[in-house]
Amino acid sequence: MRTSVLIGVGILIAARAMAWSGGQAPPSDAAPKRFDKVMALTFPSVPGPLPKKRSWKNSLSVSPSEIVLGLYGGSHVQIDPRRVTAVRYASRKVPRESLFWTPLAAAGLVGIGMKLALARAVPSAEHYVFIEFDNQDGKPGGIIFRADKSNFLDILNALRAVTSLDESRPDPSPRDPLGCGPSEEKLAGRVRRDVHPTPGPSPGKVMVYWYWAKGQKAFRERIGVNGNWVGRSWPKAYFYTEVEPGMVKVCYQFGSIVMPLFLVTEAGKTYYIGTGKGEEEHRQLLQTVDYVTFDRRP
Repeated sequence: MRTSVLIGVGILIAARAMAWSGGQAPPSDAAPKRFDKVMALTFPSVPGPLPKKRSWKNSLSVSPSEIVLGLYGGSHVQIDPRRVTAVRYASRKVPRESLFWTPLAAAGLVGIGMKLALARAVPSAEHYVFIEFDNQDGKPGGIIFRADKSNFLDILNALRAVTSLDESRPDPSPRDPLGCGPSEEKLAGRVRRDVHPTPGPSPGKVMVYWYWAKGQKAFRERIGVNGNWVGRSWPKAYFYTEVEPGMVKVCYQFGSIVMPLFLVTEAGKTYYIGTGKGEEEHRQLLQTVDYVTFDRRP
């Protein structure tokens, strides 16, 4: 029998500005520091190509003039360090299983055996780095990437050395830096075929819809927003949640697997996370699926 154990949850270590020697900015002609072994996750707030798949073949270059996240395949994301508003770090422990199968043959019984599974869960840490910044149009942006255990401290020190951090901005998800909710909390879903609400956002707020159209896979993983569970993926169903505008941290969790992402939002707008293209197509697809609500259970 194979077992799997979730060892830990995300731990936030808040980034604090580290002054350059004498409180002065680093020289603009300082040689860039290059780091390999980084894995770009999601960054929908940055114009340009997105990675087709996760890969450790990404790279990071940090200098006083630019921060460049190089993606496998030649594309890259470039950030002006002067526009960086926060550098955050998070780590979480996950199981790394070693599974041993030992065939046992019963004495005197030819051709009959037994299998004994010995599963050993060894904790392994995942290191996440968040960079939040303002785009040239003034709108917030952000990227997330995983760093290796051998370089995450050097990456954090390099980023903090070339950025001027604005610590007046609070972390939108103080419970969990990846945007997940409490690990012990469960969500019970109930399909509501008697109602089909599609409200817009309240004044000064943002409305976000999640939906899974017919034929789209839904593994019922938990979905967190800014440190609170808001729902689960559900076959042929949708739900919605209202959030504050700006940078929104979204967390998808399936077992011990977590996928974080940034969602950049503006007040008064509605955002759809589904298969449609364009607001009109999203609205049409919403009419083809059922409304689902969720109750929190400890």
